[in-house]
Parts: sequence; C-alpha cells; structure tokens
Amino acid sequence: MKKGLSVIAIASLLALPMGATAYAEVKEFIGEVVRVNLAKGILDLVKGGRHLRLAVRQGAELLDEGGQPLKGLKDIQVGDYVRQECKVQQKGLCLATKINILKRAWQMEGSPEE
Repeated sequence: MKKGLSVIAIASLLALPMGATAYAEVKEFIGEVVRVNLAKGILDLVKGGRHLRLAVRQGAELLDEGGQPLKGLKDIQVGDYVRQECKVQQKGLCLATKINILKRAWQMEGSPEE
C-alpha cells in the first residue's frame, strides 16, 4: 500500500466541526467483503442483511487467514470473509484498527468458521 494512500480522503470523511468530540465505540463485525475502494481506502462488508462501511488507513493491522501481515488493502478481495475491529467515527462509518481474513473468496464453499 502506498504511503499516505487515502489519508486525505479519510481525513475529509472523518472531519468533525471544531470543538466536536469523536464517538469512539469499538465494534467487531464478521462479514463478506462486497466492495473495495482502493482510492478512498474504503471496504464495504455485509452479513445477514447488515452492512458496514469501513475506512482503512495506514496503521490498521491487516492479516491473512494464517495471521501473517498483508502488504496492504489491495490484498483484500471482494468475496473474502473477514473479521474486523473498528472505532465508530460517524454514523455508518467505522475506522479499522484490525482486519483478519478468515477465508478467501475462492475458498467459500464451506463455512468460514471451519
């Protein structure tokens, strides 16, 4: 992942009015990646009709299914099944702290929990 990729985009998405306080609830969500926007550093996840838009910035821990570090967001593909932890920043947008691939899209014949 290029240094600084999406930092400007994320900063503008997460900008708060002067004096405002960020809401920092930590959430965990397991779901399927349905969209990857590399230019903005955004992942869209879905599970059971629930949707989560996830902002991924430099410093987020990205791990493959074996727990090894990924090179960047470009290594996460549509159809991958992931577990992620994020801090809620705005309604409908979370800032990723950790993303762990449970199963790759091409492995999705069985349950991701196996």
